[in-house]
Amino acid sequence: MITIGENETKYVYLTLGENQTLVGTTLSTVYYLFEAENNDTQYKTQWLSEDESTNQNRYNKFLFNNTGTFSLNSEFSLPVGTYDYRCYETLLTDLNTDNATSVLETGLMRVTGVASTTFNGYSDNDNDTNYTYYE
Repeated sequence: MITIGENETKYVYLTLGENQTLVGTTLSTVYYLFEAENNDTQYKTQWLSEDESTNQNRYNKFLFNNTGTFSLNSEFSLPVGTYDYRCYETLLTDLNTDNATSVLETGLMRVTGVASTTFNGYSDNDNDTNYTYYE
């Protein structure tokens, strides 16, 4: 599981090499297209990230920047919640998952922070029963 805070920038380490089919050359670069789907709203966000690993046969290192909205530079903006993520390999710099070559990994991603939930209390006229509901 990937865990990142709201408005946080951090490195994320994955092992994608065993499923990778594309190989970068001097004429082409392999890009990694990430897609996160919110488990509550099904809203999808995509962003591209380049592998910064020095040993790609062992691990892949990505900078995740959850502070912005520019999706072509490892930047994205996800609110607090739980997401299903997918990592695709592609030779293109667009955010269309249909143009990606293959899915390299799927998993869960959790964005932590302070949730913006309002709590309202409710009580009836009965003195021995109190109820609390959440919006």
